[in-house]
Amino acid sequence: MESKIHLAGFRKEIPDIMKTIDVLLTLSLWEGFGIVLIEAMASGKPCVAANTSSIPEIVEDGVNGFLVPPKDSQAIAK
Repeated sequence: MESKIHLAGFRKEIPDIMKTIDVLLTLSLWEGFGIVLIEAMASGKPCVAANTSSIPEIVEDGVNGFLVPPKDSQAIAK
């Protein structure tokens, strides 16, 4: 799995990093705002996010990203 997923930690060069990704997954159970979703959208990257806390205020399912039920690996895989 390490060859497929990279956990970068805190970074300052977000626009450069966004250029390298294919899709952004935000699957946390709680988000204060979800700025990483805004950054990915600004970079034109597709987003898949857990339908929880403030995320639906940012992601409109099927319009600017996809919402999945929290902890639902089958929905995430689709």
